[in-house]
Amino acid sequence: DSSVPEKIDVRQTFKGPEVTISAAHVERFCSIVGNDGESFKSARSDQVKAPMDFAIVTGWEAIMQAIFPDAIDGDLLKLVHLSNGFRVVEGSQPLGVGDVCQAEAQIAAVINNDSGKTVKVKGHVLRAGKPVIEVVSSFLYRGRFVDFTNTFEVTEEPDYVLERKNAAAVG
Repeated sequence: DSSVPEKIDVRQTFKGPEVTISAAHVERFCSIVGNDGESFKSARSDQVKAPMDFAIVTGWEAIMQAIFPDAIDGDLLKLVHLSNGFRVVEGSQPLGVGDVCQAEAQIAAVINNDSGKTVKVKGHVLRAGKPVIEVVSSFLYRGRFVDFTNTFEVTEEPDYVLERKNAAAVG
């Protein structure tokens, strides 16, 4: 039956639509969040840049898709937004007016705790297919959850290189 909605997998990558950044969007966002930076206003700059936290505008649809899988089993009426975090990807230039972006997001953690179920979503805003800004958002479904089989956390560990200069060092 094609009327049955597709199940969402907690391990899948969620993609948002392509978004073209406009000066009007940047200026409205900055006005709402109280950011008066000169480089974010078309009256003050020929090349309007977008502040780092503007990434939430371009990434919101991908991030929101990630809180709906059946395995999370949370009541949207009990959903509380906890935090947003942003990090510029090393070597990338800031977002600016005219950039065409798309966001990708994955669920990084589903954790049951005393307050409820915490869902952490991690994604990137991409420009020309390359990551520019990493976005991490956390949400809490208030309540009591005992479905520990559906919980997990993805942890990134740094790579280490261990040089073995001679046989004695190996020993």
